[in-house]
Amino acid sequence: MNSLTEEVANMEIEKQALTENILSLDVTINDQENELQAMTRDSTHVRNLIQQLETKLGERQIVNDRAHSNHLGALNYKADQLKTSYARMRNQVVEVNSQISSRRGA
Repeated sequence: MNSLTEEVANMEIEKQALTENILSLDVTINDQENELQAMTRDSTHVRNLIQQLETKLGERQIVNDRAHSNHLGALNYKADQLKTSYARMRNQVVEVNSQISSRRGA
């Protein structure tokens, strides 16, 4: 009978050890689930940051394109002004040459 009591006691000890192992595993699983949730939140946050950066880069590109377009427009306007000034000066040179020729002929 003594050996049966010892065997039951040993089984109770094993049962207690297994219960503790199960509880320890539950804690580990819970910790890993919490860590996974934190990683998921971090991943979502990083994805959101990337989207915000892409949006800002797109907006920056639009601003740069507009600035470039405005700069080209200003350069074209300046080129037109220079062409007009050159044409005016060329006409004046032609007129002065004409006057010089007519005075020489007179």
